[in-house]
Amino acid sequence: MVATFTATLIFLALALYLRQTTPGEENRFLPQCLFHLATGWHCPGCGNTRATWSLLHGDIGAAARQNALFVATLPLMLYGGFRVWHRWLWGGHRFRPIPWQAWHGWLIVAVILVFSVLRNLPRQPFAWLAPNVAASAEREEG
Repeated sequence: MVATFTATLIFLALALYLRQTTPGEENRFLPQCLFHLATGWHCPGCGNTRATWSLLHGDIGAAARQNALFVATLPLMLYGGFRVWHRWLWGGHRFRPIPWQAWHGWLIVAVILVFSVLRNLPRQPFAWLAPNVAASAEREEG
């Protein structure tokens, strides 16, 4: 129970910090994407911080423009995290286990790879999958 309380406090502190910062700010605590700095390409996680910032401000559309895959899978990730936490805390099997098959893992990898390739294509409509740094800056100024 202490670990749960501590983790909750840490996540709340990080959420409050992120809510008070401005995306793209140079002097912020959060690091830049090393993959993007090295290659100029967007990794599957590029835009997650700005998407989380938009979600913390209640703007789901802006969050989806930053990283659509993250926003689309967030409910599943939260549910999975809750299941793991619940089982760790109380043990037992109150939730029916999801029957996992090997192809599920391959499907997840394939979706991430396809998303990664498509978001780096310079033509529409695929370019819309790339994080939009300019939109975040304009929203903050306006």
